[in-house]
Parts: sequence; C-alpha cells; structure tokens
Amino acid sequence: MIGVAPPAYDPAAPESATTLPVGTPTTVRAYVRELLRRHRAAFTVLMVVNATAVLASMVGPQLLGGVVEDLSQGEKDLHIGRTVALFAVALVVQTVFVRLVRLRGAVLGEQMLADLREDFLVRSVGLPRGCWSGPGPGICCPGSPPISTGWRTRCGRPCPSSPSVCCGPACCSAR
Repeated sequence: MIGVAPPAYDPAAPESATTLPVGTPTTVRAYVRELLRRHRAAFTVLMVVNATAVLASMVGPQLLGGVVEDLSQGEKDLHIGRTVALFAVALVVQTVFVRLVRLRGAVLGEQMLADLREDFLVRSVGLPRGCWSGPGPGICCPGSPPISTGWRTRCGRPCPSSPSVCCGPACCSAR
C-alpha cells in the first residue's frame, strides 16, 4: 500500500523473490500465438484494412511527384483536375479506412483483453467460467449449475433476497 511500510517479516513471502512471477519468454510467445489463433479472422481483417489505409495514403505523394516530374520536364498539359480528383478520392478512402482500423483495433483489443482476463480467472480462482461470466458476477452455490439467461449468467439457485442476482457465499450459508 502507498504510504504504509511493509511488514518486517511475512512468513508466506519467499525470501529470494526479487521479480514478479512472469512467464518465461517461451510461455509468453506460446500464449500470444494462441491468442492470435483464437482471433485469426479479426486479426486478418484488421491487417487488410490497415494495408488498404496505408496504400491509400501513398497515392497523394505519388500524384504530387508525378506533377512535379511533369513540370520539371516542361510538360504543358498537366491534367490538374484529374490529379486533384484522384487525390480527393484517395484522401476519402484513407480517412474511411483509418477510422475502420481504429475501430476494429479497439474491438480486437477488447476481445483479447477479455480472453486474457477470463484465462487469468480460470487459472487463479479455479471457478468454472459460467459462475462469473456476464455483468455482476458472483459465486455459484455448491451443487447449483449456472443458467444462461441470454446476456447474463446466473446460478441455478438465486438468492432469496434478490432472485436476479447470482448467490454468493453468504446466501449459500443462509440456506
């Protein structure tokens, strides 16, 4: 805690630990590969949309370079109207695809973080996914399988005081 001195001796703490318990580089790479495999379609779409935005951003400098090249060679007919129209189309395409990149990137990031969060909870807490998925998670009563109600998962035996809430340990002990 900030501003509070750590206890002088903690019998549960390892005495030789100087770093956080982080996986080895091999484990982290394997997990990243697994995440990319799970979200392969969304990642592929994101890469295609990003590549389209980058290609559209390169049209403007190419057109300007062509105009400068034509001027340096003494060309009299430059087709400025066509060049400006192509530049405007490329700018609109780039704008639309950059927005799509941002939106799809945010959605993919949220999905991947949700997977990380779920995997962490499954590993650290040891509860089945159905007991804590959805908004307002709680702990299922022993012997009470989770019931999916569309957007929310709740326990098979709801609390008597609040039937819409997944029952917790206090509710289970009260029965």
